[in-house]
Amino acid sequence: MDAMDVIQQQATQDRSDLLHALRQHSVKFAQPGEAFTLASGKKSNVYVDCKKTILRNDIQSALARAIMHAAESIMAANLTPDAYAGVVLGGCHMASLAAFMSARDVVFVRKEAKDHGTKNLVEYAGTPGSVVLVEDVVTTGGSSARAITALAENGFDVRGVVALIDRREAPAEDRQQLRFAHGACVSVAFRAIFRLFEFVDGYGDLSKT
Repeated sequence: MDAMDVIQQQATQDRSDLLHALRQHSVKFAQPGEAFTLASGKKSNVYVDCKKTILRNDIQSALARAIMHAAESIMAANLTPDAYAGVVLGGCHMASLAAFMSARDVVFVRKEAKDHGTKNLVEYAGTPGSVVLVEDVVTTGGSSARAITALAENGFDVRGVVALIDRREAPAEDRQQLRFAHGACVSVAFRAIFRLFEFVDGYGDLSKT
């Protein structure tokens, strides 16, 4: 078995471990006639509380490797970014894991600028360079779009977005791109470790998820 086979085998095992942990600890189904309200404001009969999984000590290494593997597929020639960025709250933890394991910088993006001190919206050390944004769940892409704009305004070269779970209603040809309006239509590379249907297969009406 050569090095590439070992890497792929590890990636497959990491994904399996994460899927099992998310199903066991994070996926919740609403009672009949009820619905969860998502951060985007949408209603859904399925809610994935990622923090119940991503904060567990027994899943940290697999999660970090999965993020790095996805990020490397975004970067040219499978290079690693100069930094990983996360949006408060869940994204910051995941970005920190990948940054630590790959010896890269980490960047935190606030949901709104501080009202005291330096009033920063983006927190980082060192010089801005290439960065991959990490999100726990992407539903509409609004949070990612705001973070990408803030990172770009601070001098970062945003190469793409890695999400633990993609619950966008995007056609197949758009699943590896995240499109948003910023002056003209803008898109960045997008990679999801999981899509929502992998957790809800066989459960009810997916049109409501």
